[in-house]
Amino acid sequence: MLSENKFSKYLLYAIGEIVLVVIGILIALSINTTNQKIKRQELTQTYLKSLMVDIVQDTIEIEAIIMHHISDSLKISEHRNILTNDDATLDDVVKIMVNDWDPRIGSIRGFNTQTFDALVSTGNIDLIDPDILELLGKINRLQEEYLSFIGEFIDFYRKSGDPTIINPVGSLSVINTGPIFDRMIEEIDKVRLANNFNGKLTLKRQTNRVSISFLTTIQQEKIKLIKLINKKVN
Repeated sequence: MLSENKFSKYLLYAIGEIVLVVIGILIALSINTTNQKIKRQELTQTYLKSLMVDIVQDTIEIEAIIMHHISDSLKISEHRNILTNDDATLDDVVKIMVNDWDPRIGSIRGFNTQTFDALVSTGNIDLIDPDILELLGKINRLQEEYLSFIGEFIDFYRKSGDPTIINPVGSLSVINTGPIFDRMIEEIDKVRLANNFNGKLTLKRQTNRVSISFLTTIQQEKIKLIKLINKKVN
């Protein structure tokens, strides 16, 4: 009986030890899970804030390019009004090209996707809420479409017309004054110049118009995304 009593006490003691060990393990697991959850939340917040910085930088650049397109379009309209005037001459084309013609087209060469790329490459994309990811995906598709369009259109624009006619009298030409330049103007075919310049104006106006439409849509979606992220950032 004494032996059985000692065994019972030992068994209860052993069970108590096991229960304490199990409780200890469960507490440790709970603490570890809580710590992981906190770290995950902190990492999510870091990514969201970084995404916000990327998006805001893009919106600033997009706004600048849109304003440039608008200003450029107004200038093209001004040129068109001069050249469609009843008193217009071929010399007016030369004057515009020498004094007031900028052949360059403003565009965004790339968008800031550093944080999004980091999320994908690290496999942390699941940290971001589905509604944010959905809007990010939509924006990325629009941006790819825009970059494809603007790249093709600018390439076509650059190759259009006769550079030997347009470049010598362009406002960005190295030689745009003096006797040599005057001789170049005298010998240039002004009819061909006017035809080439008209083509350039038309292409540039179309590029501005489509680019403004693209960028305005992208800008609107980015503003939506900023508001959405703001709700998630602590």
